[in-house]
Order: sequence, then C-alpha cells, then structure tokens
Amino acid sequence: MNNQIRVNFNESMSRTSIILLLEAALSSKQYRFARQTALAWLAIYPGDIKINSILAATLFGEGKVDQARSIWEKLLEKDPEFIDAYEQLSKSDYGVSAKLKSFYKAIIASYASPTTPDSSLPEWVHSVQKIRQLYNSQQYDRAEEMIQKVLLLIPDHPIPAILQVLIKRAQQIDQTVRPIVELYHARWPECIQFSLLLAEARLASGEESEAVTLLHQCSVGDPAGQIPERIWGEDHPYKPLWPDRMSIIYDIQIPASVASILGWNQLTDGIKNDESSSEDQTSVSDDSTSPIITNPELNQKQDQILIQEENYSPIPKVNEKESDINGVTESVRVEFDKIAKKIKKPAISHSD
Repeated sequence: MNNQIRVNFNESMSRTSIILLLEAALSSKQYRFARQTALAWLAIYPGDIKINSILAATLFGEGKVDQARSIWEKLLEKDPEFIDAYEQLSKSDYGVSAKLKSFYKAIIASYASPTTPDSSLPEWVHSVQKIRQLYNSQQYDRAEEMIQKVLLLIPDHPIPAILQVLIKRAQQIDQTVRPIVELYHARWPECIQFSLLLAEARLASGEESEAVTLLHQCSVGDPAGQIPERIWGEDHPYKPLWPDRMSIIYDIQIPASVASILGWNQLTDGIKNDESSSEDQTSVSDDSTSPIITNPELNQKQDQILIQEENYSPIPKVNEKESDINGVTESVRVEFDKIAKKIKKPAISHSD
C-alpha cells in the first residue's frame, strides 16, 4: 500500500516525544527504526543517558548482546545510580556473571525502603537503606557513622562514596568535603556525581574557571540533567547551563505499527491522509519496511552513524579546547561565565 499518514511536528521533535516513539518501537519490535531514531537523537545529544539506554535495549533486541551490555556498563560509569541499567544487566541473558548479577540486584534492593533484613541479600544492603532513611530525615551524624562501615564492606563501588560526600556536604563542614570529593573524582573520573560535587566545592573556594569546566563537561555528559536534579533538586542554581528544551529535526518514516501504538494514525488534528509532501511533516508508513531519513541534514548524519554503529560507544570524551562541543555553543559558554561570576557558594537544597 502506498498511502501514508503525515504527522506534523513543525520540523522538530522534543525529547519526550522521541522517548515515546522509541518505547513504542521497542514494544512493536521495530528495532531498526528504533536504532535509527535513537542514533539520530544521539548525533545531537550523544551523552543522553536514557536514550543511550534505550539504544542498548534496541541492540539487544537485534541480537547484539555484547554491544548492549557495553553501553549499559559505560552508562554506569557515568551514573552509578542509574537503576535501569542495573535492572537490565541483572537479567539472565546479557552474558553477565552470576556473581555480578547478584551484586546488581543487591544495589537495586539498596534503593528500596528499609524492611526486615533479607538473609538472601548482603549485610550492606540494609545498612544503605537505613543510611538513606537517616539522610532524608536529616540525621546526618548517625548516617555518617553507618556509612564508614559500608565503605569497608564495598570499597570498590562508587555508591557508598557518593553517599559519604552527600552526608559530609549536608553537615556543612566544607573543609571535609573538598578533600574527599577530590579523592573520589580521581578514582572514578567518569562519574558525573563527583564532577558535580567537585565543581560545587571549587565554586565555594572561588575557583570559578575550574568549576565551570567541570559543569560544562557534566552538561555534555548528561544533557537532560538527570544527575544534577537528583543531587540538587529540579530548580538548582546551575540549571541555565543545561539545555532548556531538547529537540531535533525529525524526518524519519514511522512504521504503521509504531504509529498505531501511539494513536497517531487516529488523530484528526495535524494529520493528513494525502499524497502531497511537506518538509515540516513526519511520514508514517503503512507497512513495516525500514524507515528512510529524507531530511538532507539527517541523511548525512545517518550515513556516518550507519558506518560506525557496529562499534557504537556512548559518551565520547569531552575536548575542552573546542569552541563548540557536542552541540554546546559559544552562547552557552558565555552563560557559564555569567553564572560562575554570580555564584560563589550556592544555597542548594539537601535533596537526594
């Protein structure tokens, strides 16, 4: 059939819409379409943690298990608190060892509310649950006592170290925060939590230039800002450094099965059943053939993506000397400088 449904997105699609589209594609097993859509987004926002995770799920659906596992493992280096990755890697069919799967399940359990200790879980899980409870109730001294024991039990994972820094920070003893976060940042340089907390400590010490560099790296590595919101809350003072609205030019033919899940082929507003074409409309194919990118800019990007996708690796290293890094323009750099001059020691809520 040659009929097409055209959905008008005004030449761009937001991150929320992209995620809905990708989840519908996974649900309908339209893996190639999901992969191309995810890669089109990551060509603009390569550090997006959630979209990278969806790409990994797509690759797994295509049978590329090693690539999927590699992406999730790299995402956990950036965000050791990214529960979705632990949930995926703890499943039985990703080639992860039984010991490591048990550890991942224990980490997931540590984020649950404290309950009667489960004998099937390591001792530290209940301790971490209790520490989070104490932290949230502002009982920082007791939380500090407990975290020291957990650090001895699992010294090689950053989660207890992150908790320790957050507790020290909440105690408002600045001279103890800086040395600890410096140590952990050196040990886990890819971990965005430590970069953010070190940037905060450097701003407090008047080291604006070094702090701005770290914040810039974090905004590239996590453009959606899920990690700073987790640490500082939704309306943190550095929010202007992150993209206000994330969107891409989107002109990929959408399989009918995907459109059907979203209800896009039943809408009456903004949808046309005609044979004419429009540059600001996204076409929905009524068959399950592979999608085609018709926008010239995305065609060029996709040509590069398809060459590299077999060895796709998320979150490229940030070259701090480039004037325009991964979509972060010079105007954003100016905003960095403005905020750095205004903020010496920001008043940040102690939210986890």
